[in-house]
Amino acid sequence: KHDIYDRELKEAEINRQENIQPAATNAKSETDQVQSPTPEGKVPMEIPTVEDEKVEFKTFYHVASYEEIKTGTPEERQKILDTNMNNLAKPVASFANSSGGDLFLGIGNDGKAMGLSKSKERGRFKNYNDDFANDIVTTLGMFIDNKGFINTKIQSTFAKMHGKTICRIHVEPSNEPIYLSTEKDRLFFIRSSAAPRAEQLRDDEKDKYIQDRFSVDMDP
Repeated sequence: KHDIYDRELKEAEINRQENIQPAATNAKSETDQVQSPTPEGKVPMEIPTVEDEKVEFKTFYHVASYEEIKTGTPEERQKILDTNMNNLAKPVASFANSSGGDLFLGIGNDGKAMGLSKSKERGRFKNYNDDFANDIVTTLGMFIDNKGFINTKIQSTFAKMHGKTICRIHVEPSNEPIYLSTEKDRLFFIRSSAAPRAEQLRDDEKDKYIQDRFSVDMDP
């Protein structure tokens, strides 16, 4: 399994070098109301100030540098994978298995903009809307086998917040269970209603939730 992840990490590094179109992201003002490009044109994006059942903030997007991919030990590469799963794949899957939501990268837990410039530099991304966005898709694909879900139910949008670039990953509810694949297991997460975080369900609790949420008959 390590070999598979290593190959995907190396492919991610190659993909970062392929897109050269410049990003087109403009801030409307120094408020949380911004203008951000979408397929339909420029529309306002409301950025929440607190986390809740449908909103989660992550301070940064972890990018594996070329040096880490090339010379890192298996333990170091596993640490990269664990960070990416916790910061990206786990909240996305939990939103998908619940009622959807938005993951914001580059915003601290206190709601303050931290920006993604360091992640952009570390990943050698030429721009946000192509290179950075493509890397998010590549990283999600390392944990989520359902490529149809990734391609149709997730949309990444970059915008300015107080002069710093942040990313909103909008996740629509999935029509089928979304699992995260690791070396040892397939994990199932939902969005907790008691606290703004992803919660793992196991065994009978997971089976009952899937049966109720997706109308799927589980094996006895």
